[in-house]
Amino acid sequence: MAELPHLGQHCSICSILDSVQITQSSVCNHCMKRFCLNHRHQVDHKCLKLISNQIDDKKIDSKTDEILAKIRSVYKPGMNVKNRGAKNNPLALKVALMKLKSKAIGLESTPQEEREYFYLSFIANEIGYNQQCKEFRDEPIFLCREWSIGKCVDWLAQKWSLINKNNQWNAPKLILTSERLLIDTNDQRKCCEKQKNFFCFSHHLKDLLADNVIFSTDLLILTYLEN
Repeated sequence: MAELPHLGQHCSICSILDSVQITQSSVCNHCMKRFCLNHRHQVDHKCLKLISNQIDDKKIDSKTDEILAKIRSVYKPGMNVKNRGAKNNPLALKVALMKLKSKAIGLESTPQEEREYFYLSFIANEIGYNQQCKEFRDEPIFLCREWSIGKCVDWLAQKWSLINKNNQWNAPKLILTSERLLIDTNDQRKCCEKQKNFFCFSHHLKDLLADNVIFSTDLLILTYLEN
């Protein structure tokens, strides 16, 4: 008498024999085990690859929190940055903007009417290609308001000779955020719900300005985060 196990395929969870209709079972593309229809999803069969990915995600989130905590320790709430005016004081803002314009560096071909002025800091960390020697603080800059955040990051990376592998999906990303976005926890204005701690590469500077997510004379911060 033939042994039943050789007539068809088993579900790795419930050992149901699918000898009549093989199309009712499937192989998980992640762990490469076969399951019945009730257990075919990763969550249903507690896929080891899914658990591993969740652990990796938690490690990345933890590392991200450490990096952001370091930035917050450098720029604490209420700390005044040189030449920056209070946002609720139009005169102070005007004076701060005038000082910025006299010292700011940027792409000189940018039309005057498209220039937006900020301060910029680069804060290195352990995942950022050992570029601690290139750290700088509060550099006056201007960017083109028509640029996407991705283009802003590309130009800043080239200007300050920072390693930029943002086109590689598995490499640490050079991201752009702001002191306001990281420090002012009472301000609910974010880039979007997906990214609350930094700016999405696809968003345009002019849109973030229009939505009051970012303001002229704000302090922008470059750093690296895990992908």
